[in-house]
This record gives sequence, C-alpha cells and structure tokens, in this order.
Amino acid sequence: MALLLFSIKKSPVIFSYLLSLTSLVLNPYYMTAFPRYSLFLPLVFSAFIAAAQSKTDIEKLAIAPKKTVELPLDYAISLPGVLQWDHDYHLYDHFMTRTVSKTQIGLSFKKDSVETLWCAGSARPHAQLDTSTIITDPKQLIGTWRSVSNRTINFQDSAIWSTREYLRNNTLIKQQNGDDVFLQITDKQLRLYAKPEGKENFKREGSGRYALESGRYLMLYKLVKGGASISQVGIDKEGRLVMQAAIVEERKIRGSYIVYEAIISQSVFERVNDLP
Repeated sequence: MALLLFSIKKSPVIFSYLLSLTSLVLNPYYMTAFPRYSLFLPLVFSAFIAAAQSKTDIEKLAIAPKKTVELPLDYAISLPGVLQWDHDYHLYDHFMTRTVSKTQIGLSFKKDSVETLWCAGSARPHAQLDTSTIITDPKQLIGTWRSVSNRTINFQDSAIWSTREYLRNNTLIKQQNGDDVFLQITDKQLRLYAKPEGKENFKREGSGRYALESGRYLMLYKLVKGGASISQVGIDKEGRLVMQAAIVEERKIRGSYIVYEAIISQSVFERVNDLP
C-alpha cells in the first residue's frame, strides 16, 4: 500500500488536527516504543508553500476573536446498542466503497493468548460519525473553516463471555482548543494553516487533493487514492464541519472476553468564509 507522505515540524500540540489529514506509518515498533495510542506517533507531511495571498487572507480572518464550543463527549458519535452490537456495527458497511477499502491496512499479533488487531486511519471504528451529518453535495465543503473544538476521546466497549457482561467506558483523553487552525477547501484541494497556542504566526501548513466518498469519507492524497488517508467528515445541524480520524484496537481471548477500543480525534470547524 502506498503511503501518503507529508512534511511538517513535529508538534504534539496540533497532532490531532493533522491526524485527520494523513496516513500513519504502520510499524509494529510503534506499539512498544511509544505508549499505547500515543499522540506522538510520527507523521511526515509533504512540503507545501502556500500562496502569499492565501496566508494573508488567513491572517486577516484570524484577527476576529477565536470561538470555542463545549460539546458532549459523544457529540456526533453513534455507538452500537449493547443488545444488538454486531447488527448495529454492520449498519455502516454499505458506506464502504472499494476505493475506501483499498486504503485500509492493519496489524495483527498474538501474545500470551491475547489476539490483537490494530489499525490506524480506520474507516470502520465502532464509534462512527453519526449519519445525520451526511454530506449530500461535495460543494458543501467549499470555503474557509476555523476550528472551534478539538479533542481526543477513547471509546471502549467490552464483553465477558462467561457472564455475558457488557461494559462501556468512554473517556476524554485530551481537549486542545488553544490552537488556531484554518482549513481552506476548494473543489479539489484542502489546505491547512495552524498556529499553536502562544505563537504569533501561522507557520504549519499542509495540503493535498481530496475526494469525498459516500458522503462521509474524506480521502486526502497526493498522487493516488490507494495511498489516501481516511477521515470521517460531515456537516452538523448547526452547519459546522465535523472531522474525525480513528485508531482502533480489538483484543480478545477466545471464549473469555473481547475489547473494542477506538481513539477518536475529533475536530469541529465553523465556516468563516464561503470562499476558500
């Protein structure tokens, strides 16, 4: 599988924004060298020099005070019902096109009887973006957007087979609303500008071509879609752009227990200009 390569300065502060825009380098080394689901997984972005006018436009828009919103932990998230978990999980299968499927790659291994399946950039987490946010026309994406919420959430479902006990534990890992992030989206390209909290200038930039699949999968790529990064994207009832990227892990001992874990990096943007 071809990997989408970008280049940026390393910064864990704005990682969760950028996770929505890139493929992770999948290597078993990262499973042990970094804490599980570390926000320091290395990424590389392709070099991009924005047109001076575009950056000037962003800086002008940034003069306005930055807004933030407080959202429920499960905002725009749909989780399977406990009693019909498998049925609800597979309700989203028809959204998975062949094009999206080709981007998916995971790691599987077994240790001390525990079977583990791990996937970064997953298109099929059990914590799905709610279908009420489906984008019916790709033109809805066009414009300039400014972040109002950015957080990382752990959604965990587990079952113990012997007692038929089902457990759900959803926790906020991190909320980072201090960074100022803009997205410029045309009919073909997406550009990102970010200014970490406490800094004066927008210095981190990235770009790529994109395609919208099934009204909910945003595929960002440089050359071929097979190497695209995948995030789920939608428009909520307030007209805000919701983007989320997922790292998933399934752990089980056959006949004993199973755990589904999804680390969701969710960013919410408000439109600040109809033009990109």
